[in-house]
Amino acid sequence: MVSATPQWVPNHIVERFKGKTGRIVRQEFPFLRRMPSLGTRSYVWSTARHVSADTIRRYSEAQRTRG
Repeated sequence: MVSATPQWVPNHIVERFKGKTGRIVRQEFPFLRRMPSLGTRSYVWSTARHVSADTIRRYSEAQRTRG
């Protein structure tokens, strides 16, 4: 979950996350440097205006354990 000011465009936030994560993973696993990309450019963006952080966390955990 991310909280950001309106000046931050969603796709720029996602680009930063993916860029930083990609750099860290490639440093830890050098053989991945040969790969042109570690993922896709897709992402999901949604607002959680009337839902608690706890509810979102539970939902996210449930998605990870699905078969």
